[in-house]
Amino acid sequence: GLKQQASALLTSQAPEITWPLFGRDRTKRAFEYRLTYALASGGTNVTPWTQTDDGKIDINDLASPSEGIRTKTQEQIMNIFNRKLAEPNSAWAKKYANFRFEDLVKHMSDWIDSDRVSQVNGDESSYYRNMTVNSQYMPPNQPFKTYEELHMVATMEDDIYDALVPEITLYGGKGVNVNYAEKELL
Repeated sequence: GLKQQASALLTSQAPEITWPLFGRDRTKRAFEYRLTYALASGGTNVTPWTQTDDGKIDINDLASPSEGIRTKTQEQIMNIFNRKLAEPNSAWAKKYANFRFEDLVKHMSDWIDSDRVSQVNGDESSYYRNMTVNSQYMPPNQPFKTYEELHMVATMEDDIYDALVPEITLYGGKGVNVNYAEKELL
C-alpha cells in the first residue's frame, strides 16, 4: 500500500532517521508533537512543536444545524467558565462571580447563527449600537473567522477572552477527538 511505499522511501532516502519520530508534550491541552531525528552528519534535528486542535471545542458549533451539537457546545463552553470560577482564591473567580456567562455564550451563538433575533432578548443588533462600525450589520451572523472577533461579542471582556481562547478552536473537524481531549471536555 501507499503507507508501506512511503515508509520504504523514507528509510531508503533517509537512513539517518531514528525512531520514534514523534514526541508528545502531555502537559499541553491540545495534542502537540514534534519530530526528532538524527542527522547523517552527526547531531540531532528537532522540529518546533506542532499543535492540532483535536482536543478543543469548536465554537462555530454554537450554530450547528444539530440541536445536540449546539447544546453540547454551549455546555462545554460553560464548563470552561465554571472551572475558572471554582479555582480557590482566584482573583478571576472573584471578579466574575456574578457575571452572566450564559448570556455571553448566547451572544457568541448570536454572532454566528443565521437569524437577527437575540437569544438573550430582542434584536441582536441592539447590543452593538454603540460600536463605531455600522451596528446594522452586527453581529455578522456567520462563523468566527479569527479569535480576535470574540473581542467584539457583546459582554466579552479581555480576562474572559484570555480564559476562553486556549480551550477553543475555530477550525475543528466536526467533533472532539477523544484520543486527545482532556476528561473535562468529554
